[in-house]
Amino acid sequence: VAFIGATSSAPDTAVAVDDILIDEKGCPSAASCDFEDDFCNWWNVGNKTSAMQWYRNSGPTMTDGGPSVDHTLKTRRGIYLLLDAQDLSTVQEGVVESEIIAKASDAACFRLFYQIANGSDASLAVEVRDASGPIVSRRSITGRGNNSWTPFSQDLNNLPSEYTIRISGTPGKQQRSDVAVDDISLFSGKCPERPTATTSASSQSTRLTTVSTETTQSSTQSGTTTPSEEKSSQPSTSTSAPQTTTQKEVVTCAPGQFNCRDNKNCIPLALLCDGVKDCSNGIDEKCGGRNQCTPEFSFCPSGVPQLCFPRQYRCDDHQDCSDGSDESLCGYCPSYYCRNGGRCDVASDKGSPSCTCPEGTAGERCQFHAPAAQRLKAAASNGWAIALPVI
Repeated sequence: VAFIGATSSAPDTAVAVDDILIDEKGCPSAASCDFEDDFCNWWNVGNKTSAMQWYRNSGPTMTDGGPSVDHTLKTRRGIYLLLDAQDLSTVQEGVVESEIIAKASDAACFRLFYQIANGSDASLAVEVRDASGPIVSRRSITGRGNNSWTPFSQDLNNLPSEYTIRISGTPGKQQRSDVAVDDISLFSGKCPERPTATTSASSQSTRLTTVSTETTQSSTQSGTTTPSEEKSSQPSTSTSAPQTTTQKEVVTCAPGQFNCRDNKNCIPLALLCDGVKDCSNGIDEKCGGRNQCTPEFSFCPSGVPQLCFPRQYRCDDHQDCSDGSDESLCGYCPSYYCRNGGRCDVASDKGSPSCTCPEGTAGERCQFHAPAAQRLKAAASNGWAIALPVI
């Protein structure tokens, strides 16, 4: 292999080459990914402010039944794709879509590994779309999870010349669960025959003992959403199995902490949906109106055993909310807890923090500017009637 480069006579010109790799396995096929390094040309589809998002994650999740290790490396440092049940976005569905794929053969096999908690009503679906939009086939995984990585394979037939693949997940309603995906692969030929999960085509449920080859053709173009990043218009072809890449560090949060998905910050679960954005991307306040607790109650993000529990149960050394949020902020004050210059105090070594707000601010965390009428009343009680706006 030879690289030949030439620079022009213009100043400050250069030719650079980096990360050269020769692999006997060949290049990874389109849509194949182990997520150890990046998203591999998969994109979140939908409105970032209202819809759930898939994230790369490593190690255990905050929800019982979530993965503790990835499927590729089978370690806590390995990375997988996660739809977090703690994400309380208005649209309780997360969708990722592949790059545009050019058909390489009449038959192809799509394979992935997934994990859903046992007993959960969470679900996962795989959808093939013509590059122009119409749905070619859709298959939903409806079987109960078993708290371990489970293989799923689907034969793809009658493919259009160019198509994309979408993976959608929902965390469930009655018994929420994380939904995790890893080691996606797409290759030419039929899938090896092997038992798979309970699946359904369209609205009909069918228990499968081998990989199903059924597809459902749709002539109606469904509503098209906009990917969060622009895709390349050049299709890729699928030929071989995915290639393992060097892993990068991903922030792992301790139990009782919420991952802000910015690869930087973790916050106590107790701060979820409290009306104050503690994550720079605001994901901690994507709650879909779920926090309807009155002032004498605190919010339980998991909703188990209920969404609201009495405030006096916080920091009592007993886990009253299944996710442990009621015991996640005890005995200390995060530097960002009290806003607008408020002073943070903790009544005891294990007590929950409280804020003393400066004049002109209000709220449990001093997050509000007090209405002018309140400040005018306070000033008038001291013999003065002065109203100053707080900017």
